[in-house]
Amino acid sequence: MDKIANIVDTLRFRGSVDSSEFNDIPAVHASAAPSIEDWQMNFEGGTLSGSCQITSDQPIIGAGLIAYSEDGVKMYFGNYCSMSDAKNQTNDTVALPTASTALFDPDTNGRNIMSIVYGELVGPDGKPIPFSQQQNFTV
Repeated sequence: MDKIANIVDTLRFRGSVDSSEFNDIPAVHASAAPSIEDWQMNFEGGTLSGSCQITSDQPIIGAGLIAYSEDGVKMYFGNYCSMSDAKNQTNDTVALPTASTALFDPDTNGRNIMSIVYGELVGPDGKPIPFSQQQNFTV
């Protein structure tokens, strides 16, 4: 099972993914790396939510968004969405991952959050190319 599949499996069936799992995802060659823009992390009414836009020259197999405490120890939320059409083909080059939790401690403002966007692209040779990128926020 590949690295992204292990992370997705853990999110679906076993809960929390350690942030160190993303350290082993190989760097994507600059010409194939997706653009990740419009990162947002919001905290309102006890709910922490995040979103971004991923744009790629290559089709996106799937994408996810995970949020941790600043030190990467406590996981707040995580998701992953596979992207394919009715014929199980991957054609989209834009993904909009979102995730949230209502279990975020509402008593503390000014908390630092580490967010990681991750996923896979279809490489020029048809093989999956994993990617991940980190962004830090204060909410």
